[in-house]
Amino acid sequence: PSAVNDDYCDEVDGRDEIRTSACSHIHKKSLFYCNEQDDSMKYSIPTSRVNDGVCDCCDGSDESNNAFIPTSCPKTLCEEAKSLLKRDALAQYRHIQSSLRARAALLDAYRQKKN
Repeated sequence: PSAVNDDYCDEVDGRDEIRTSACSHIHKKSLFYCNEQDDSMKYSIPTSRVNDGVCDCCDGSDESNNAFIPTSCPKTLCEEAKSLLKRDALAQYRHIQSSLRARAALLDAYRQKKN
């Protein structure tokens, strides 16, 4: 019997390593789904990024089984990610609003010139 999630690909189809990157060479498009509690932060990463020493999931779930490279993911990572997403969304919103105002001004100038 094979050991499950021991970071060694025992099974030919890789089904024993669904929580590690050991079998990522078998399924090139296999994904690891992060365990975030907040639906707005749920996403997936390639299994090749699981247990690689880098916290890709903001909750650290991609590094939780790494016995070879102990990784401590900051507990505030999800909050930091949400803050950055909010900041970026606000900046994008402001840019769109500015562009719409500039477009409206150009249309007004065109209409006045046409009349």
